[in-house]
Amino acid sequence: MSNKITLTTSTLALGALLTGCAHTLPTGIALEETDSFDHRDDIIVSGAIHTENGKTAPGNIRVTVEGETFEGNEETFNGKQAFYKLTANNTADLHGKTYWVTVQAEDPEAEVECFIKDTGITHPTHVSESHGTGSATCRLVHN
Repeated sequence: MSNKITLTTSTLALGALLTGCAHTLPTGIALEETDSFDHRDDIIVSGAIHTENGKTAPGNIRVTVEGETFEGNEETFNGKQAFYKLTANNTADLHGKTYWVTVQAEDPEAEVECFIKDTGITHPTHVSESHGTGSATCRLVHN
């Protein structure tokens, strides 16, 4: 009986892959440092890290697309609010994806902020943010 279950499960998994359930990353996807959220028609990710006394603390920011990593998907920063724009060879390829942003402090007691915004042409159309101790994660479904 277990052989039939294993075969059925394997067949279903293969079928899902062949019918398009496998995700593909946009060609040329990268993080590009920028200065603020004041850009239009872009996806901007941001993070900030502060210690208990309000000073900035080092850490990193990591972006995944549909649960997949890409070359250059992680940046280290000094804790002062940092901004990164998602780019691709064809920015239209960024649509229809789910993005996860994680900000991780070197100090597990530091206060962490995570932001991701789809800025749209005239105003932000999607915004997600989270706050945590040691790390914070936020998600954006970009339509």
